[in-house]
Amino acid sequence: MTDATKHEAEMKALQKEMRGKMAAARRRKGLIIVHTGDGKGKTSAALGMLLRSLGHGFKCAVVQFVKGGRGTAESLLKSPLLQWDKVGQVSPGTPRAGRRTPSAPETAGTWSSAISRIRS
Repeated sequence: MTDATKHEAEMKALQKEMRGKMAAARRRKGLIIVHTGDGKGKTSAALGMLLRSLGHGFKCAVVQFVKGGRGTAESLLKSPLLQWDKVGQVSPGTPRAGRRTPSAPETAGTWSSAISRIRS
């Protein structure tokens, strides 16, 4: 078996497993996916899943933790099946060096917004 054939077989098995997990999650109440970590790819991965889910007619919600006060192109997506919430924004024009770490109550408020969206 070549490396490419082996890889393809492993990916098919992984896809089958993930389809099963996603179907089970939808039967329960939906699916929550959190993209975190350093580096690139989180937004691309999330938007790919979002667009596919909307295309299949699923109701979707995005809770986006925004680092800057400027608008994001992805928030231009519109659908009656989509709810988009931006939380944790920093005031526009605040220089990076002048930003402060959010206080505990501010952080709790941001997470409260996210949790209420997840529960709806």
